[in-house]
Amino acid sequence: MPAASGALGPWPSVAAAAAFLTALADGRAPAAPAGTDGAALADWLIYHDLGPLTAHCLRDGRDPALAERLAGDAFAAVAENSLLFRVLGDVLAGLGDAGIPVLALKGVALAATVYADPAHRPMSDVDLWVPPDRMPAAAAVLRELGFAAHTRPDRPPAWQALVGGELQFVRPGWARGLVELHGSPFEGDWLRWAAAVRPEAAWARRRPLELAGHAVARLAPEDAIIHLALHLATGPKFGRSAARTLVDLGRLCRQEPPDWSALAAEARAWRVWSAVSAVLWLARTLVGLPGLPGGLLPAPRPGIGHLVSPVSVLSGRDWRRDPRGYLLLLLLVDRPRDAARLLARTLWPDRAWREARRY
Repeated sequence: MPAASGALGPWPSVAAAAAFLTALADGRAPAAPAGTDGAALADWLIYHDLGPLTAHCLRDGRDPALAERLAGDAFAAVAENSLLFRVLGDVLAGLGDAGIPVLALKGVALAATVYADPAHRPMSDVDLWVPPDRMPAAAAVLRELGFAAHTRPDRPPAWQALVGGELQFVRPGWARGLVELHGSPFEGDWLRWAAAVRPEAAWARRRPLELAGHAVARLAPEDAIIHLALHLATGPKFGRSAARTLVDLGRLCRQEPPDWSALAAEARAWRVWSAVSAVLWLARTLVGLPGLPGGLLPAPRPGIGHLVSPVSVLSGRDWRRDPRGYLLLLLLVDRPRDAARLLARTLWPDRAWREARRY
């Protein structure tokens, strides 16, 4: 964690942080709060992967000292994203030749659509969704391209297939170049046991997108927002990537305003509204969500709000390393009976899960 002062890191108040982050979401030059430690602010922005975007927004010379502190991070993002987009081009060419449809997810889709330059949004890998029945063929294509499967002992392929997870591939000898083939954007035990998501509906609503000279697809804005919100809430658990994800959401909503009523209806039908609305409440507070109807979004439940707040996001609190993170996952479930099933399945997993994990 970067050098910081107090629970808010370098920020004197939540309002000051919100003004700065809202400017980033708008694409405007942000103003550092008066008296802010410039080195601590730069460290915070780099830690939260917001350095390149901030450096770009400060290109008018408004804060040359902060821009200079962020220049190295911005140059690194140019190099890293250029490498990943080169990898992406090779992968999409191979998958296209094999007739395998592809939908770009997360960083690669956001970098190419809601940022003026892909280098403004740092990426650590390439996330692609392919239909589950085409996964074996897609994996074969990557192996033909020189990629090797990267399997983690705690995430065996059988379990990944069960929960809609990903297969990871790397190019041997490369420091970067991780490619993840996802069987669904909505993955994990939490969603399997506590919700009723319908990835096939999101696939049917996909939009066209050109990436690295290849025709692929992206999620519709409503589905993209639900996907980002669920990933943040149930994966990192509002941890390190929270600030960047909230800026992603802010920029996405400005670039392509969603149908908020349709989004809320879908999230309720999928029984993920508590998790999605908690993320949207944070986004509205810290980056602004233009067009969001005032009465649509309630404040998070008291239990959720006690654990997750603008202060916890700004401080970089990581609930994955805290036992209360399990309580948070229970609180995010829409219905009490689903929370009971999640708790029961966590303690006594079903047979399919045990077999997939080789327990």
